[in-house]
Amino acid sequence: MKNIILTIIFLLGSFSFSQVEQGTYLCKYYKAYDAEDGVYNLSESEWVDVTFYFSSDFFTVEFEGEEEIKIWYEYMGEEEIEGSVCDIYETEEGGELAIDYDNQIFSYYSDYDGSTYLSLEEFSKIEIK
Repeated sequence: MKNIILTIIFLLGSFSFSQVEQGTYLCKYYKAYDAEDGVYNLSESEWVDVTFYFSSDFFTVEFEGEEEIKIWYEYMGEEEIEGSVCDIYETEEGGELAIDYDNQIFSYYSDYDGSTYLSLEEFSKIEIK
């Protein structure tokens, strides 16, 4: 009986919403895109040191020694983006953060014009500190 209860608890835990693990992440590569006619065009890419810290209610971002930015967010659920299932978060400014665990990419969509987000920033080459 004890093994059955432990198995049920394990299975329920594995089917729960997967959300970003709280902690500090270091991102080494950055890309910025601008939307034009519904297509994102690469406008910038570079090697960087960007530090993210995730808590349950907010995350912080620090770009290579610049002042840390704090952004409040709310978990919205999962969505498939370009073949990968991502966790989606809505930020207090109306942006969306998509976390692609398979490809290790944080994508931040901003500047919503009523039909599409005009800006996309991608952070990749991620390691957990």
